[in-house]
Amino acid sequence: MAVNLQRAVIAEPLELRHAAITNRFRLESCLFKAPADCSYASFEQGFEFSDSQFAADADFTGVTTRRAAVLLGTAFSGKASFRDATAKEVFLASGAAFLGPEAGFDRATFLKFANFSPSAGQPAASFSGEVAFTEARFAGPVSLERVRWGNPKGTVDFTELRCDRAASFRGSEFRGRTSFASAVFLGNVTFGVPEGDPEVPPAARFLSETSFDSVQFQGEANFNQVQFAHASQVSFDGGAFGDDARFAKVRFAGGVLFSQVGFKAMTDFPVPGPPRIMT
Repeated sequence: MAVNLQRAVIAEPLELRHAAITNRFRLESCLFKAPADCSYASFEQGFEFSDSQFAADADFTGVTTRRAAVLLGTAFSGKASFRDATAKEVFLASGAAFLGPEAGFDRATFLKFANFSPSAGQPAASFSGEVAFTEARFAGPVSLERVRWGNPKGTVDFTELRCDRAASFRGSEFRGRTSFASAVFLGNVTFGVPEGDPEVPPAARFLSETSFDSVQFQGEANFNQVQFAHASQVSFDGGAFGDDARFAKVRFAGGVLFSQVGFKAMTDFPVPGPPRIMT
């Protein structure tokens, strides 16, 4: 049977571990007071938890959604785990607030469009604790614009992230120590802004230590006007740029290192001169 609840208060634990849910599952504006365990469940028609609040831990480890997964405006006050999850249709998380100590999307797979950016009256998603997208894969386009990532004492881990199509981080603010080490971007990736286009979000800002070691950019990589505000050096050691690399007007507060980096197309650096490049 279909599940359609609005403004419900669910006091007891939600236990859906390994459940096979074949009909619609929609819980809107609900409050989950106890832990929710949806690990390894299968949602044939997808799920919706819009404008709901998980006051305790929420476990979606290994979950599979065959239709849209909707988390618009949903708040996670405890730990949130989407590790090894698979979204076969769209994944919508505009306005989702991950307020707990950690949010894990390690090895998660998003086969179509994934959106964490502002939309439909919702702000962008935000992460307050530790963030991990280690070995996650976005097979379709992904929009991560204006997202707030982590806190100054935590980490934001995109190690071995894979994006098969376009990915946008414009307007994002990376507050924790951030790593894109060994990430692979097969499509265009945008952290910066196009020249002369005031309609798009501003460039991303990195407020803590940042590493792009061994990252692979197969499409265009746009860092125009991006701010690396931390005093530490930003490293692109061992990286590769297969298409245009745009670094015009980028600001490195602590300097930048390009060691053993391959550039195969046009590359622009800020004036008056390029950074030191070691080959």
